[in-house]
Amino acid sequence: MMTSQPILIVIKKLNNNDGGTLEPENFTIIVDGNDPDPSSFPGSKEGVNVTIGAGKYSVDETEVEGYKKKRSSGCKGKI
Repeated sequence: MMTSQPILIVIKKLNNNDGGTLEPENFTIIVDGNDPDPSSFPGSKEGVNVTIGAGKYSVDETEVEGYKKKRSSGCKGKI
């Protein structure tokens, strides 16, 4: 019997209420954990499926000038 790896769905939400014009794709997302694939990718409002092994994980993004990071509670945890 084949078991499939867990999938983490990573969605980049963006607030441009203060006059910003960037889109989710302008942010690089980084996933840390047990062999995430992909581990780095452009943000997506539709979501990116990341296969990841069991254990702890965290999701972060590179800083972009003029934008403040705000991570949801689902950006770290254990699978």
